[in-house]
Amino acid sequence: MTYTEIWNIAPYFSESLGYPVPLVFGLVFIIYESIVVISLEKYGQDSKIFNFLNAVTKPQFLRYPYTLIFFPIGIIAIFVAFQMNQNEMDRINSCMLEIHNSKIETVEGLVSLTRNKSSSKEQALILNKTFVINGSIKTFYFNETSLSGGCLTEGKRVKIHYIATTTSGKTAFGDGKIIKIESTNMNE
Repeated sequence: MTYTEIWNIAPYFSESLGYPVPLVFGLVFIIYESIVVISLEKYGQDSKIFNFLNAVTKPQFLRYPYTLIFFPIGIIAIFVAFQMNQNEMDRINSCMLEIHNSKIETVEGLVSLTRNKSSSKEQALILNKTFVINGSIKTFYFNETSLSGGCLTEGKRVKIHYIATTTSGKTAFGDGKIIKIESTNMNE
């Protein structure tokens, strides 16, 4: 019986990073301020670029010379953006370290789902392993319930690769943290 990969943890690492909004705002502020200052220095107050930017800038208090505040605001926004990315990198590194230092186990069988009506939790039972799937936890491990479009559905034959959880981790993830899901080809 052949299996096809239907979910993997790897793409979630690259999707979690990106250029956050503060980075874009910071760059816009710095570019705007640079254009104003360079045009003023090079051409003086008769500069068409300087006069245009000063004319379109609303409200009045954001016009030159008060625009000099844009450069420090841009620097602070870029710092915040890099700090946000660093926090995300720390999460990725700790997850990768856990995967690297753990024994990856595999279970294969039919999926049996149990839904908790009072919360967004779902339990997937495959053979004798129970995986708690909680859509409200922000994690790189599998956390998409069947109601939110997750790939584990009732009666599907799957092979799940997971990190077995310790006794203290069983409350959040059940018997393991899912890192890869494979399913059989429907035509077989």
